Amino acid sequence: QEWICQYSSIFGLFMGTTLMYVVSDVGFLQEVYIKQFSSFHSLNIANILRIEDSKRVHLFRASGARWRRQRHVLNPTFSSAKLKLMSTLVHGCNEVMLNKFSQMTNNEHTEINIYELYKRLTMDVICRCAFCIDTDMQNDINNSYLQKSAAVFKIDLNELQFVRLSNLIPILACPLHHILFVNL
Repeated sequence: QEWICQYSSIFGLFMGTTLMYVVSDVGFLQEVYIKQFSSFHSLNIANILRIEDSKRVHLFRASGARWRRQRHVLNPTFSSAKLKLMSTLVHGCNEVMLNKFSQMTNNEHTEINIYELYKRLTMDVICRCAFCIDTDMQNDINNSYLQKSAAVFKIDLNELQFVRLSNLIPILACPLHHILFVNL
């Protein structure tokens, strides 16, 4: 808040060698994220992961023309007609969550970790809609899908030494990428 007062609603700062913009102007954000969305495709990812090699670049790493093409291919999946078809699956997941709430709130003074419940709901919806898998992860605390996904998202790439090295010395990003990823 102090920086916004000092530097205005839009200002830049460096995170290592990467320029980052801080924006608090709602009108500007609406322009960027809604009206001009197709022009802004690059995510803030580590230099070592920005290297685009062959066909192994997925949507999260893609940029420029490759990102636009992948987004164009995926857009029909999220049309209103397709989302309506998925609504019964989502509704089923929501029903499980509501039943879970009613079981947990029998006692008025029960403390609920809502984050854990929403995490399970989100994964349940993804598994049912995208993969047609009924995992029952909202009821099963030890569900293997939930544990594996938690392990993947627990890794903070910015804490890995080779990622930090590639961010501090960008010229090393390409050789490090080839050493670590090309021969997988």
